[in-house]
Amino acid sequence: MAIVGISGGQTALACDIANEAGVKLARFEAQTSAAVRSFLPGNSGENPVDIGATPERELRRIPEALRAVLADSSVGALALLQDAQISLNPYGLESYKEVIEIYGEVGKQAAKPVVVVSPTSEALHERIVTVLSEAGIPLLRGLHAGLIGIGNLGIGQIGKAGRWARVHSQNRPLYNAAADDLRQELSRVSGTLPPELCVRVLKAYGLPFVRSVVVKDGGEAMERAHEVGFPMAVKIASPDILHRSDVGGVMLGIGSRPELENATARIAANVAAAAPQARIDGFELQEQFQADAEAMIGFAATPPFGSLVVVGTGGIMVELQADRAVRLAPIEIDDAAGMIAATRLGKLLAGYRNLMPETDTSKLADLVVRTSRLAADLGDLVTVCDLNPVLVRKGSGAVCLVDALMLSGASDRQ
Repeated sequence: MAIVGISGGQTALACDIANEAGVKLARFEAQTSAAVRSFLPGNSGENPVDIGATPERELRRIPEALRAVLADSSVGALALLQDAQISLNPYGLESYKEVIEIYGEVGKQAAKPVVVVSPTSEALHERIVTVLSEAGIPLLRGLHAGLIGIGNLGIGQIGKAGRWARVHSQNRPLYNAAADDLRQELSRVSGTLPPELCVRVLKAYGLPFVRSVVVKDGGEAMERAHEVGFPMAVKIASPDILHRSDVGGVMLGIGSRPELENATARIAANVAAAAPQARIDGFELQEQFQADAEAMIGFAATPPFGSLVVVGTGGIMVELQADRAVRLAPIEIDDAAGMIAATRLGKLLAGYRNLMPETDTSKLADLVVRTSRLAADLGDLVTVCDLNPVLVRKGSGAVCLVDALMLSGASDRQ
């Protein structure tokens, strides 16, 4: 990371915080240092860059200096320190106006992440937020929290900045040829995506979803049971019920037609009692996939960063266990493998204390990568994606998705 600010003391403090937090600081190449000194006379040309070391404003060539820093091969991300608190007086706000606009313009054109950090944790000034958000520049509160956040999100890793540019460019190439058609369809949807659309989106990105059909009632369930086969899982289909097991809307191990008839009746009664106002589309019949571990994968829109991808232990206790690793989309296979290894799920799959045999995690990592590409292509429209559980078989690591929740539309972004 490179650090730039208008206060020498503040930039030095930021370096101390970054070092303590394990955030690597860039060492400028000789030509970068020479360029910075030429654009900001009186500056040392080293990291951090103190703009205030050039007291004569007319001599400051800030855009050129920032672009020289971003062009340095040792720099993965640029952190700009800027007072942006709501308590700025009118004089202070006016004096910062020019440099904030410069930050926005340089950041908008940059091929590497540019993040502005307000040194205090105070609420942010609306005018500054507006300028930077219009340029797509993240603005973080708090020097300590902001620098650690940049490090934790991994956005400054050398060799990965191109992914940031890909996602944040206005005319970014899409990972999937089907993305344009899906985007048009998703733009017309608000709220919870219907199961059929969720499955089509997932399959377009190569995510393996169990064989399933949605039927309108118990009668149609009996007619179409052969399309899924026994044993099967039966779940309520409703746009108003996000966690179906919470309302008795899931039954597993249905092994015959009489059991299926009983399951649809019991689920309907459970849901009517627990969520009487919910709209009911019918039932989802799913092939039952036998597995030995449950994972969860998903993402959430985190503008202006993009989408934050998560992987960890899944199942009905996912919130209670809170076992997860996160990274900004898109990610590649090495990132995904590292995320899995950092979780308790990863340790379990690695054969922890022989609770289960050592299990291949490459297929799970591939799902994380595919989910991140879905997020990169569609994350501004699909604002939440929750794939839980993702079933994993011991040893082989075979994986399958059996449940998906996706939210889209302006109401969900709020």
